[in-house]
Amino acid sequence: CTKGRDAMNNFHILDALYTQRFSYGSKTDWKPIYEHQVNGNTPLIYDAWAKSYQAIAALRQLKNAFQSEPLLHTSFAVLESMFYYEMALWWGNVVYVSPEVSDNTTIFLPQTKIDELFALLETDLQKGIQLFPADNISFDAMQASSYLFYSNAVPKAILAKMYMYLGEYDKAYPLLTQIIQSGNYTLSNLRTNALSSGSKEIIYAFRQDPQSEYSRYIESTDIVPALLYSEVVMLAAECAYRLGNNSEAVNYYNKVAESRGAATISSTTDFMSAMLSLWENELKGTGTYFAFLKRNNLAEEVLNIPAYKQLLPIPWQALNTNPRIVQNPGYH
Repeated sequence: CTKGRDAMNNFHILDALYTQRFSYGSKTDWKPIYEHQVNGNTPLIYDAWAKSYQAIAALRQLKNAFQSEPLLHTSFAVLESMFYYEMALWWGNVVYVSPEVSDNTTIFLPQTKIDELFALLETDLQKGIQLFPADNISFDAMQASSYLFYSNAVPKAILAKMYMYLGEYDKAYPLLTQIIQSGNYTLSNLRTNALSSGSKEIIYAFRQDPQSEYSRYIESTDIVPALLYSEVVMLAAECAYRLGNNSEAVNYYNKVAESRGAATISSTTDFMSAMLSLWENELKGTGTYFAFLKRNNLAEEVLNIPAYKQLLPIPWQALNTNPRIVQNPGYH
């Protein structure tokens, strides 16, 4: 849990700064991230990469230890998928470490293309959807059991996000509507309430460390959100719009807008502009804004960056350690 929280905190810092929804404040070594002037030697980028693989390595160990226990084995595998998704979002093609690979050979593994990576992860996520209960399991970041035993809304949400990354909205939409129709979650009336430990929006989250750099320099919250209900409803609105279900798109959008006291819409005219505004104001701090911008080809315009900066550079330490990893285009 500690490794997972630390890795997720780094992704949230990247999202907060790279999308310029939060300032780096007195943390001046974060200025290059805010200004999109990063390279393979930027400390936070290496830290995010390293901590992600530390979390994945811990989960892989647990997966291997519980191979005879399908529920626990799949629980760890689903969480592993969550971190691989985040890595793919920020770096593109990353190294996938399969369960049978020993630790001393991981440094020689090649990168896996995103569509192939997601196909590998889909098997475990589908298994989680079948094995885990659909009824409401109240997530409590203070209880250790919540991190292991959770509802199938977790694999459904992760898989839906992967499908949307690939543009497969028709596959993502049913998963999202199932979560909504379950009635297990409630939208918060304030963004800050959604990020509190008592939030009814939490699908999966980590207990925040008050001494973390995110808490000290970005925003102090009770939790590090991994999956929130407000994101699920916004994703459903996006899917409905992409699939031409305009009335459903408006309905889902207005659910979030009304809950937060924002302006509602009556049609899908300027729908993406409305989504952009609602996302950047009411879902900031959830670590999901950059993914929204990328999916909808808005990152270059909104963040004023060239296309290649929609991916971060792979850390130099990783390139020097593994000769089979190739740097992302545009970086040296």
